[in-house]
Amino acid sequence: MENIPKTTILSQSYSNPFNHSTVIKYSLAQAIDIKLQIINSIGELVKEEVMSKQNPDIYSSSFNGENLKSGVYYYRLLTNNKSITKRMILVK
Repeated sequence: MENIPKTTILSQSYSNPFNHSTVIKYSLAQAIDIKLQIINSIGELVKEEVMSKQNPDIYSSSFNGENLKSGVYYYRLLTNNKSITKRMILVK
């Protein structure tokens, strides 16, 4: 397959800053168990978006922060050998 990513990548969420929802994209180079977590600015887990084995491909996950306060949040992609974290800003 020619569209299989060569590395595991966590892209910047779009749109960022966001009003109530944003899209988080990530690419996986191999079949692997992953977790996609949303964390607030004091390190508390707000939501776990995905927790499953996924095949090599490009994925997107919508995050709805409608019930959260404005502020800085982090999203983290966890695999068995890698952790990638990016920042997003919720503005209401």
